Amino acid sequence: MSQELSTPRNHPIYGVNIGDEAIRALSAFVFPDLNLTHVERLGFSKSYNNRLYFLDFKPKGSRALTGETATQCVLKIVGRPFDQRKIENEVGCLLLLNCYCSDHPVPDVFAWSRNGEEVDTIDGKSTRFTSSDTFSRHGWILMSRLLGNPLETADLDSVHGASILRQLAKYIAIWKETIPITSSYGNVRLQSSSESLCQPADNTFKHIIPGLEVSIQGCLLFLPATTRACTSYSHALAQDQLTRLRSDSIYVPLSQRIEPDIDNFVLANPPSQIPHENVFSWLDFAPRNILVTPSGNVTGLIDFEFSGFFPESEEFVNAVVRQNDDWQLRHWEGLMRELQFRGVKIPPPSDLELGGKGSALGREQRERREVNGFEEGEWRYTCAWAKVVDSLAPWELRDMEPGEEMTVRVLEAVKEVKDGVSVMRKLKGRTD
Repeated sequence: MSQELSTPRNHPIYGVNIGDEAIRALSAFVFPDLNLTHVERLGFSKSYNNRLYFLDFKPKGSRALTGETATQCVLKIVGRPFDQRKIENEVGCLLLLNCYCSDHPVPDVFAWSRNGEEVDTIDGKSTRFTSSDTFSRHGWILMSRLLGNPLETADLDSVHGASILRQLAKYIAIWKETIPITSSYGNVRLQSSSESLCQPADNTFKHIIPGLEVSIQGCLLFLPATTRACTSYSHALAQDQLTRLRSDSIYVPLSQRIEPDIDNFVLANPPSQIPHENVFSWLDFAPRNILVTPSGNVTGLIDFEFSGFFPESEEFVNAVVRQNDDWQLRHWEGLMRELQFRGVKIPPPSDLELGGKGSALGREQRERREVNGFEEGEWRYTCAWAKVVDSLAPWELRDMEPGEEMTVRVLEAVKEVKDGVSVMRKLKGRTD
């Protein structure tokens, strides 16, 4: 069975490919002094939102005789649900990291295409390939391939575990300190320096590379109208989910079961946030996106496709509420201690009822965590609110057919909304 036939039809990368002719053509344009020697197309289980290809290059002619090392790259083609904004966002975030944190082990960007045909390179070249079936109709990024293997529990339980957490905390703390904070929330877009931007000065990063600027413009995962109408991230997130709930037919079984006053309560009671304080956030610091060597060196931080500038709590809310199975409790707490040591504002130990990590930390340790962290009541409210908002329009329902599986997920979402609102009302009552 071919690799394409093995990709499920409802998978984001079904039908997302690029032909050998196109790979050779773009390789020759980006690396005229290198020979393409190997291409490996990865299966759908290796990446959910993108089709990945591993490309190997060797120097041509006399350069090969000097012993110059081979170049290994990743060609990352964006999956079906996304458009050019996802490409621009990851390119922009990687350029920011390479500009402000040049010693961080993140991929180097060599070239990108917003639509699969128009190509731009990091050194300012551009071209347009003739449209044909061999060229991807989806945007892509060509970047360096970093050495190492995805971080596993065994690595963190080994003698190198503490060192790995220290290295990871150092990298996160440095970019939170060195990449400037912004007054707007959202993901980034690429703009030529000659284009006029209607953006506050602190939301545009000029001269990241010659002729190119990076600016904050909207959120990838929000409906286009959402960002234009909302000033705070929390309000925008809630409004976006409620719009989906009320307008998308796939959510009718769910909207019929959610009490009408939930809309007003959620919109009127967002978590408190410091105005105009949005920090660079990875939003996906899961072990699978951290590459390490057997000796415990962190050699790669990857997948910045949804990164951007968000309220400082959002990095941790995303990990605790939406990715709460990614980290073992002992490793999560170890990482939090290392981040706190480096001055990063961190969450208190979370309650399992809110989808968090749980903890047996005592009162004294909790108080120490709050010295340089989020106040516990505020944090619990933020997590409960986030879980409610996520459950208003669960993304996984979009891939389900009507039937028992969908009914079960709808009932789960209704319970999550009701339970979360109950927690929010109790916590809000304590502070009112």
